[in-house]
Amino acid sequence: NLRLLTEKTSHSGFFNIAPDADGILRNVPLIMAYENHFYPSLALASVIQALKPESIGLIRQFDDYLLVFGKKRVPLNSRGCLLVKYRGKGKTYRYVSASDLLAGRVAMDFIKDKIIFVGTSAAGLKEIRSTSTDPIFPGVEVHATVADNLLTGDFISRPASAPGFEFMAAF
Repeated sequence: NLRLLTEKTSHSGFFNIAPDADGILRNVPLIMAYENHFYPSLALASVIQALKPESIGLIRQFDDYLLVFGKKRVPLNSRGCLLVKYRGKGKTYRYVSASDLLAGRVAMDFIKDKIIFVGTSAAGLKEIRSTSTDPIFPGVEVHATVADNLLTGDFISRPASAPGFEFMAAF
């Protein structure tokens, strides 16, 4: 992150994403390892900051992981990715114009005690992703969806036996 931003906050998170081979964004990394340290994604860091859990842990389960913080149990794949449960097409969550916010045209009650992601939804800025629910999905809303999944505990998980069943079905 930029030093100017890092110095002004107590928490930060990465926002790397990688679509599947078909270009659809289904899995989003929640944790990444770098030089023997683990780092949270932007959505995870935001939820951790909001909930302030006493502890955070990572449990290996066969080839996958379970992220544990507070009473939350988050299933992750072998690469530390969450299978995102999208709530619908883009613009599912409420959007506020940054210029309206900065000009004071948004009531403080609207943003009080909320997790807010600042981003763009303009197609020309290339922050549009293809998801399982919408081929034109704002990238900032991916982070909001992941935060929503974490806060509600509403997850999709792929059982370890899935590849075997998929092989048998294809055969």
